[in-house]
Amino acid sequence: MQQAQELSYRLFVGFGALAVGVALVPVLIWQLGWILILGFAAILIAIFLHVVAEPLKRWTNLPVWVDLLIAGFIVLALVALGGWIFGTQLSAEFSDVTNRVHAGLQELQEILHKSPTGEFILSRLKSTSFSISGIFGASSRPSSRRSRLWSSSS
Repeated sequence: MQQAQELSYRLFVGFGALAVGVALVPVLIWQLGWILILGFAAILIAIFLHVVAEPLKRWTNLPVWVDLLIAGFIVLALVALGGWIFGTQLSAEFSDVTNRVHAGLQELQEILHKSPTGEFILSRLKSTSFSISGIFGASSRPSSRRSRLWSSSS
């Protein structure tokens, strides 16, 4: 009888540990999701570099690591060229989007000021550390943010 109770206790502890482990796996995946995304991105980049390096491997007798290095420089040069060609237009579009977001936030605040419920919501938002304009305010002034980043890194 003693052995039957010990066996059931061992089973209980084993099943309990299994249940805790099964419950923790989704939590860990959720909390460490950025690591999974980073790993997935690294795999995609590695595959892309191997695809770009494949013709170099066929045309040259260089080692694989040299072909991958050349492929990396080619990809980097193409990205820099795209940034140089389209950078001004992308910057203008981003500036337009941030201006529209800022104008929309101001319009939303004006609409909220017109009703008692809106005033209540605004007062609650002002009493907390949460600020709608604070979220988008930094993005609506990219030049000042950029200057802060450059001054803090040098």
